[in-house]
Amino acid sequence: MQNRLTIKGIPSNVPQLPNAADTLRNLIEEHGCWVDRFAFLSSPSDNNTDEEETNDTTTTSEYDSIVAVAELHIENVRDDAIQSLDGCIVVLDGETGCLVEDVNSTTATAIRTPRSEEYDCNHQLQFTIRATRTTPSESKLLTEQCPIHNDGDDDTKVLMEKQTLTLPMDGMELTVRSNIEKGGGTGSTPWRGGLLLSHQICHWYQKRNVSGSDVDFDTLFNNKTVLELGAGCSGLPSMTLAKIANNFNCDIQKIICSDGIDEIVNVLSTNVQENELDNCIEVRQIDWNDYCNDDIPDTLEKNTDTILFADCIYNDNCAIALSKTILLSLKPGGNVIGVIPDNRVGVDVFERCMRRNGFQMKTLPIISLDDYSNSFCCTGGGGKNYRFLLFNSCDDI
Repeated sequence: MQNRLTIKGIPSNVPQLPNAADTLRNLIEEHGCWVDRFAFLSSPSDNNTDEEETNDTTTTSEYDSIVAVAELHIENVRDDAIQSLDGCIVVLDGETGCLVEDVNSTTATAIRTPRSEEYDCNHQLQFTIRATRTTPSESKLLTEQCPIHNDGDDDTKVLMEKQTLTLPMDGMELTVRSNIEKGGGTGSTPWRGGLLLSHQICHWYQKRNVSGSDVDFDTLFNNKTVLELGAGCSGLPSMTLAKIANNFNCDIQKIICSDGIDEIVNVLSTNVQENELDNCIEVRQIDWNDYCNDDIPDTLEKNTDTILFADCIYNDNCAIALSKTILLSLKPGGNVIGVIPDNRVGVDVFERCMRRNGFQMKTLPIISLDDYSNSFCCTGGGGKNYRFLLFNSCDDI
């Protein structure tokens, strides 16, 4: 799970303190981003806890350590949050669970109990936390024990739970399920950018024999391996391309539709199967953070001809990770189609990274917004501030 982290070194009596969960949740949010869900879980390695990691004023060694697992709303901030949180000393009021004081210069500023001269230090609980990536077993326990709570319009959530998108090509339809109630971060619902790109792909196919077209459908997709990154639960561009391939006998070599969150990938697989497209779409879990590691092998095969992405840039870290994933996945001379909202944080960083990596960028015209279905419910506004970008890689990248 690229949007979940685990906090270790927590004494076993902390979950019983009234405000402890809110205190640790706020601590994580101030070091990362807002938290969709949070839970205390029993640690399978309680008996192996290092006493040096849980130095409690009331003798933490008397307690078994447990863990807290948090699901961040935004992906690609997890690793920075882990680095920032790891080794922090937490001091809680032993009765309320509120934060007593700043022991670290970067400690959270939320729920805090002021220290007074009469304060009894024997009632404070001090421990050092260790922050790590969440394991699959911890992730499974979190989803089972802590159903996500979504604010917002109930009618909208019902509409987005399962809906049908009619594509502007001979009445082709896609059935799309969301993952609102089970969570999974930003990918739990369809986004406007994916809808725009789906319609644009249809438009490019219809104009494939028109001279002077800005995009040649066959150059991008015919006999090509196509990879969609950050597809979310819906994978609209990939499913649209697969529908065209099936209905009009287009020779697309392979379509890979991917996301980095495990339960989002599961819903994505369900959508592909329900639309009977599993014969031509391979659903894959791809975590962009894995492409940012220093130990990536030099022999990594670049086997993708065209990469698609839509609405999946929302901070600088995300922009850097996406650009590296593209660089390490795309064949020399390959193409990238991106749908990007101008007002999103990280867009300028992404464009600089792509230019630095040798890509040439071209802004493509967007078809009239009047051609888009207003009945399909998705996140991301009306689409007025979106741009279509075509990146061409040099043959020697």
